Amino acid sequence: CKACELANLPIELNLKGFEKKVNIDGIIQPVYPFKKFWDIASEYDIKAIYGIDAHRPKDMFRGSLVPDVEKHLANEKLRIVDRIIY
Repeated sequence: CKACELANLPIELNLKGFEKKVNIDGIIQPVYPFKKFWDIASEYDIKAIYGIDAHRPKDMFRGSLVPDVEKHLANEKLRIVDRIIY
């Protein structure tokens, strides 16, 4: 996280993992985004950008998961960006 902060690079918040739920410490949650990671990441001045793992055209519809992901990470201080600019 510190390296991304220093380089001003966003971290990918991949939506694909939100489709599958697992039991972690007795709590049903998505495979990723892994909440504990984003708890740590939100302590840095970093940006996040959505990724969708679109290996096939039908995968593009994962964007509909954005509201669920935002709810899952509601307590995090994330700055979501829609493009990477150098």
